[in-house]
Amino acid sequence: DEQVEDFLTAAADPVEEIAAMFQTDALTAMPVGDLLTQAKGELARMSLDMVAALSAQETRSEELANENERLATEALTDPLTQLPNRRSFEQTLEREISGRLRRPDPTSLGLLMMDLDKFKAINDTHGHQAGDDVLRAFAGRLSLNTRRDEFAARVGGEEFVVVIPVTDPDEIQLAAERFRRCVADEPFDTSVGPLTVTASIGVASTATIDDETATTLYEAADQALYEAKGAGRNRCAVSPLR
Repeated sequence: DEQVEDFLTAAADPVEEIAAMFQTDALTAMPVGDLLTQAKGELARMSLDMVAALSAQETRSEELANENERLATEALTDPLTQLPNRRSFEQTLEREISGRLRRPDPTSLGLLMMDLDKFKAINDTHGHQAGDDVLRAFAGRLSLNTRRDEFAARVGGEEFVVVIPVTDPDEIQLAAERFRRCVADEPFDTSVGPLTVTASIGVASTATIDDETATTLYEAADQALYEAKGAGRNRCAVSPLR
């Protein structure tokens, strides 16, 4: 009797807590079978609520992950042309250089710097909407003519770049000519009608891969672009950098 009394005393508080959890009165005249059925039903409801809460949490986590991915993509994308932007270009160039630095026999790396000829005149004559149409159309042609191992980006205004892995120094000149022709050979459709547009391209490549390659390659391609502009536009100029 004494042991039973101690057990009942010790069990009183937990029984009240369990009864409250299942929303029932501990002191009830309900048959045990009915009480168990009610408890099982309440337990099932609680389980369903928990599953629903976990599902909602997983959905929210997935939505947050998708939103973070979208924001990350936007941060690396030019909003007008939908090409990668300057930040994405810089990251890609550094990644290409870092990868080559880890190789015992690194391949050369090439860079094309492109500038639409007399683009300011297009804006001044036909308006900025036509200028935006030209930029979007140019980006589209650039994307169509960019091969799997090449990387094209808009780095600002009417300036675009293409990063090209190089195995033969002459092949980057062929690539530059491919891009030049894709611009000049056919007019661009714009809101003011077809417009003939050309581009000048600076070409640079180097087999010397080190921590300064990104700067050296960019400056060489930029200087070659300046020379192409000065030589009459709608042409490719090659930097002596090797």
